[in-house]
Amino acid sequence: MIKTIIGAAAILAVASGAAYAGNISIVNQHGWQNNQQTFQAGSNFSGIDQTGKRNNATVEQYGLGNASGSIQVGKYNDTYTGQEGLGNEAMTVQAGKYNASGTWQSGFGNGASTTQMGHGNYSETSQSGAGNTSSTVQVNF
Repeated sequence: MIKTIIGAAAILAVASGAAYAGNISIVNQHGWQNNQQTFQAGSNFSGIDQTGKRNNATVEQYGLGNASGSIQVGKYNDTYTGQEGLGNEAMTVQAGKYNASGTWQSGFGNGASTTQMGHGNYSETSQSGAGNTSSTVQVNF
């Protein structure tokens, strides 16, 4: 289901005309001790869905109108998203315990959203430029 949603978002991003280079990366990992790194330049889309323990995800995007979405379910997950350019969007969702998230954006008109559910979560968002937006939600239960 998540793979279908991420795939549909990727198609819409490319079809909208905002994606000039049109590079698309979709990763769906299930299991234990997974690691994923994506590096893109241009106008790109990256979608990562990880389920399990000890997952890591790293995304770096440079250019205009990049989009990144990371979904991690489980324990001991880490994610990092770095974007430089204009009009980039980053979304991170983590469910479980001991999750950490870091988002870095440079430019203007960028947006970042982080949602974490569980115990011991950590989130850091750094944005430089004008007109950037950021939203962080943390729920401990």
